[in-house]
Amino acid sequence: MTDSDSAFLELSPLAGWGTQFQVGAGMVTGLAVISGVECVVIANDPTVKGGTMNPYTLRKHLRARSRSAVSTDCRW
Repeated sequence: MTDSDSAFLELSPLAGWGTQFQVGAGMVTGLAVISGVECVVIANDPTVKGGTMNPYTLRKHLRARSRSAVSTDCRW
C-alpha cells in the first residue's frame, strides 16, 4: 500500500500497554506516503477478540484521526 521507497512511522505503539487489556489498543496507526501523498494509516486487527474496541483503541484511533485532520489524508 505504501510507496516502496518510503518509511512507515508507527504512532502510539505502546498505547494500552500495562493495562488490563492484553492486546493493548489492538490496532496499528502510522504515517506513510501513498502515491506521493503523506497519509495517516489506520489498521484494525479483526483477529483480536473479533475486532472489538476498548477505551485505548478508541483513544488511539481518535488521536490518529486528529493528526490526519491537521495535515494529511486519512486512509483506513
